[in-house]
Amino acid sequence: MSIRILPGKLPRHAAAVLAALLLAACAAQQPRLFLLSNTAAMPPPVAGAVRPLLVVRTVTLPEYLDRRAVIYRSSDAELKRFDNVIWAERPAESVTRWVAQQLAADLPDYEVEAFTVHGDQAPGLALNIELQSFEPDASAPSGAVLRLRGA
Repeated sequence: MSIRILPGKLPRHAAAVLAALLLAACAAQQPRLFLLSNTAAMPPPVAGAVRPLLVVRTVTLPEYLDRRAVIYRSSDAELKRFDNVIWAERPAESVTRWVAQQLAADLPDYEVEAFTVHGDQAPGLALNIELQSFEPDASAPSGAVLRLRGA
């Protein structure tokens, strides 16, 4: 389908409105992307040592949290979204990877993998985590409170 505009049929102010819309679209602020990161130092693997395998299953989150938009609870009954801020990936993926990296650093006697097992080794342990809430808290040392339930 094509649209043909005949000369003299376009209202005079339409060109100005179109130009303003195009400029506004170009000037629209791109959302900032956030990703959980972990600076935990990974222990070097010990040659020839067989370590039990710990698999961190995908962390489950409340549906309102597991989306790319950064959502927070502003009161007991209200959720709000931060403008122009999104997660680079779904939070369940980031949190799972972060937990696995931290456990690998904290438990050098275990081989830790996220999500699933790679290779033929059966997991000695599987960790299932349910993140019940993730709320900003000015009184917390880290600025946020995590409530977890593990199985």
